[in-house]
Amino acid sequence: MKKNLRYIGIVIAVILAIAAFVWLFESRQKRAEKELREQFNQLALNYAPAKRDTIRDSVKVITQQVLMMPPDEYRSYAIDRQLLKDINLQVKQIVADQRTVVVTADSVKTKRRNHIYSYSDAWLNFRLNTADSILTYKARDSLQTIIARQFKHKFLFWKWGTKGYQVKVINFNPHSTISYNNYIQVTE
Repeated sequence: MKKNLRYIGIVIAVILAIAAFVWLFESRQKRAEKELREQFNQLALNYAPAKRDTIRDSVKVITQQVLMMPPDEYRSYAIDRQLLKDINLQVKQIVADQRTVVVTADSVKTKRRNHIYSYSDAWLNFRLNTADSILTYKARDSLQTIIARQFKHKFLFWKWGTKGYQVKVINFNPHSTISYNNYIQVTE
């Protein structure tokens, strides 16, 4: 009887040791995966490849992958916390974060009339009066952002599953160029 209790004690000790080893291994693996994901997301934020295209002769389109980020990682990334305070939002309320930078630059030729150079089109009004050194300009821009799901599987005309998402930013102003775009989806 004492031998059986001894064997049972040894078996329980071995099972507990195996469970502790498995738990330790999984926690280290989860930590390593989290660190790898954070490094990948940081790299993707800094060097996100963007596919540029032009449609309808002058409408510029940029296509990029959506960056999926868990809330705890987004909390450490949210650079502009003061902006969130100004608009009365907390980091935990954020569902997605998009930042797009557009640069407007172009050369236009105008005729001079009585010390005034002027140019006007649908996107830009420009007026320079050389007599009193006043430059007046007004620039307009129009951006449209479309989030599209990428399907994981496709058979004939059936599509199912979600591989990821793509962001398409359409810039309708022919004078401007999208410098960069970041779209972060905060997911559980």
